Amino acid sequence: MSLPARDIRASASEELVGQTLSERYRLDALLGHGAMGAVFKAYHLGLKKDVALKLLHPELTANDEMVARFDREATTISRLDHPNCVRVMDFGSTEDDRRYLVMEHLQGRDLAEHIVEPMPPFRVVGLVQQVLEGLAHAHAQGLVHRDIKPENIFVVDDDAGERVKLLDFGIAMVTHGEGASRLTQAGVVFGTPHFMSPERARGDKVDARSDLYAVGVVMYSMLAGELPFEDEDALALLRRQISEAPPPLPEAIPASLRKFVMQLLEKDPEQRFPDAPAAIAALRRAASPTNPPPAAASQGEPVAANHHTPTRALETAPNSKAPSEADTPAAAPDERPRWLLPALGIGGLALLGLLVAAWPSGDDEPKAAPSSAGDPAADEADTPNDGAQPPPAADDGGSLPAEAEAAEEPERALEATLESIDALIESKKYDAAKITIGPLLEVYAEEPGIHWRMGKVLVALGRRANAKEALESYRSALALDPALLEDDAFADTFWDLLDDPRHRSRSAEIAIELLGASGHERLARWVNVQKAPLPYSTRRAATKHLRAANEGARINAPLQTALDLWQASSAEAPCDAFGAALEAATSHPDSYLLGTLNKVNVPTTASEDGAVECPGLAEALTSARDDYAQRYAGLDALVPAAFRKRSASPKASSRNRRRRR
Repeated sequence: MSLPARDIRASASEELVGQTLSERYRLDALLGHGAMGAVFKAYHLGLKKDVALKLLHPELTANDEMVARFDREATTISRLDHPNCVRVMDFGSTEDDRRYLVMEHLQGRDLAEHIVEPMPPFRVVGLVQQVLEGLAHAHAQGLVHRDIKPENIFVVDDDAGERVKLLDFGIAMVTHGEGASRLTQAGVVFGTPHFMSPERARGDKVDARSDLYAVGVVMYSMLAGELPFEDEDALALLRRQISEAPPPLPEAIPASLRKFVMQLLEKDPEQRFPDAPAAIAALRRAASPTNPPPAAASQGEPVAANHHTPTRALETAPNSKAPSEADTPAAAPDERPRWLLPALGIGGLALLGLLVAAWPSGDDEPKAAPSSAGDPAADEADTPNDGAQPPPAADDGGSLPAEAEAAEEPERALEATLESIDALIESKKYDAAKITIGPLLEVYAEEPGIHWRMGKVLVALGRRANAKEALESYRSALALDPALLEDDAFADTFWDLLDDPRHRSRSAEIAIELLGASGHERLARWVNVQKAPLPYSTRRAATKHLRAANEGARINAPLQTALDLWQASSAEAPCDAFGAALEAATSHPDSYLLGTLNKVNVPTTASEDGAVECPGLAEALTSARDDYAQRYAGLDALVPAAFRKRSASPKASSRNRRRRR
C-alpha cells in the first residue's frame, strides 16, 4: 500500500532537518508542510538568529515557467514593508535548484488556534483591522493574497498587545498557467473552499475584493465561533459560496458589526467595499459608539445618519460657554440643539443662512435683541402699550438677565454665522463659504468649528490642489478640540488627508504632536518606508516618539540604520549622525546593511580648505565594510529603494541607458 502524497512529502521534509542550505541556513525543525512546500525553523549562521524558511517541493521547481513565476513573486513579496505583513529577509535557490523564501521567525499562534469559541467583538475588531491594514499595503503593491484564512493569519503577542502578521502572500498566483492542472489536484489552485469568494469559485477573474470576502468569512467565524458554510463535499461547499446567503450572525453581536460582515460577504464584488482602506474606515465606524438620535425627525429621515456635523465641535470647544440650567430646555441631553440642524435638513439650513444674511446691520437700522425670540415674557415687554413709549431701562447699573444676555450675544452671533456657513456648504456654494470663513479665522481663531469648516470647503473645492492647506485646517481644529477625532465625519477626512504621501513629512509631525497612541501605527508605517523615506530629522523624531511610547517593536531597525547612513549629510551635525549610524551598524550587524555600507560615502564638513570628509570616519567605514564582507559573503547587497539609483556604478548606469535605447 503506497503512502498518500502529503505523507511522502512530510517524510521527505523531515529528512532535511539538520541540513544546511546555501551554506548559511541550518534547518533545525519542521514547522509544517502543505501542497506548495515545507516551512522550517532555521538558524541563520551569519546573523546568529532564528528565521523561518519555506522550501518549495521539488516537483514545483522542475518547470522553468514555474521557477520564473516564483522568482517574480518572491521579488514582489520582498518589497512588502508593513508591520502586519511577515517580513521576507531573503530568497534564492539551493544547489539542486529548489526555491526558498526566508522570513522572520514569529513567536505566537495562528488565528485558527484562537478560534475555539466566539471571540469578544472588541478583540475581533482589533485583529481584523490589522488584517485589513496588511492587505491594504499588499494590494497597493499590486499583490492579491488569494488564500486568506485563519491559518495564514499569525497572532504575535508582544508588549503592545496582539499583533497580526499575514503569511503566504502571493503563492496562489504561482499556480496559474502551465502546470495548473497538476496543482489543482493537490488542492492549491482552489486554495481553501471555506474562505473562497464566489467569483473565484466560479473561476472568474478576481481582484483585491476577493480577499475582502475571505476576511468576511474569517470575521464571521471569529464572532460566531463557526464557519458560515460547512460541507464535507468540496464541490457542494463551493456551490454554497456562489449562491447561498450566509446564516445571520447572533443578535448578541452589535448590529453595526453584523452589517459590516454581511457587506464583506456580498456575492457580487461590486456590493462589497471597493478596497481595503474603505473597509478599514467602515470598520472604524461600525466599532465606534454613536449618540442616539431623538425620538422623531421633522423630515421623516433618520437623524442618526446625519448627526455628525461640524456644529458638534462647538459643544466641547475650549472657549464655549456652558449653558446654565435656566437656558437649557428640560429635554434629554441627546435632544439638545445639536440635533436641530440635521432635523431641519438642507431647506431649513438654507433658510437660516438667508435670515443671517438679511440680518439688519449698520447705525441706521435698529438691531432686534436676539434673546427675545420665542420668549413670551420678552415679547410682552417689547410690545408698545396703547401707543405709549416703551418703559425706560432700569438705572440700577443693569439687571442680571441683561448681563447674561450680553454675555450670550457673541455666542449666538457665532452660532448664527456657523449655521449660515453650513447652509452654503449644504447648497455646494463652496467659493462663497470660503470667502465667508476667511475673515472669521482671525476673529474666532480659537474656535475649532471654524477651522473644520474651512478644511471641508478646501477639500470640496479640490482635494488634490488643496490637500496640504486642508490638512492644516483640520490640524488646527484638532489641536483646539482633541475630541473631534471621535467624530466620524471629522476623522474620515482627516485620516484621508493625513495619509496623502505628498505631505507625509508634515503628517508625521502632526502625528507626533497631536495623535498619541492613535497615530503610532501610521508613524511606524511611515518611518519604515524605503522608496520615499521621511527626511532625516522627521524620521528620527518619529522613531524617538515610538520608542518612548514602547512601540519600538514596530520599527525596522536595520532599515533605520541604513537610512541614517544615507541621510546623515542632511542632519544638523552630519559627522555625528554618520558616526552614530556606523556605530549602530557595527554593534548590531544585519545582512540588510551590506549594500548600504558598500555604496554609501562619508559626508563632508566645511573647513578652511573647503569641504573635507568627516575626520576618522573613512577608516571606520572601511573597517565595517571588511567585517561585513566576511560576515555576509555571498549574500545579495541590498540598498533602500530610494538610494538604488544613487548607488549604481557609472558603468552599470551606462549599460542601463543603452538598454533603454
